[in-house]
Amino acid sequence: WSMGIPGEPDMGVNEPTPDATVMDLLRLPCRVSALRINGLQRTKRALIEAELDKALKAGNHEELALELAVASARLMELDVFKVAEATVDAGSNPGEVIVDLQVEEKGAYSLNMGTFSQGGEVSGETSWAMRNVMGNAEKVQGTFSLGHKLSNVFK
Repeated sequence: WSMGIPGEPDMGVNEPTPDATVMDLLRLPCRVSALRINGLQRTKRALIEAELDKALKAGNHEELALELAVASARLMELDVFKVAEATVDAGSNPGEVIVDLQVEEKGAYSLNMGTFSQGGEVSGETSWAMRNVMGNAEKVQGTFSLGHKLSNVFK
């Protein structure tokens, strides 16, 4: 395969010519040969692989870059990761790439408490959340509020 530049010799399979443009390079065919995930603690690998499915099936570098960006955004939307960043390294064979995904999971539990006072009203609130405890990006949360209103009557 070559870039089709007249007078240029065929550089071999999946190799650009010396004056190839960035778009030419992005359109080079590639195949993901491996996925390495670093930082998983509770999240199941299958959940990550499902989100990366389209990226892992990409046919060229442009498609791979776009699908990895979309997959990283979807992983962040699950609200179980602080970080989900993908990088691509060359594989051991021409046209092969390795996707490295670095994740940092958020804490499994959170607790927030607060009190509020305004005029004759006083209230308190406690909220809690359990996140990704079973590894499936699930979230259970609850809130408890209690308030009291003072009133004065003058005659």
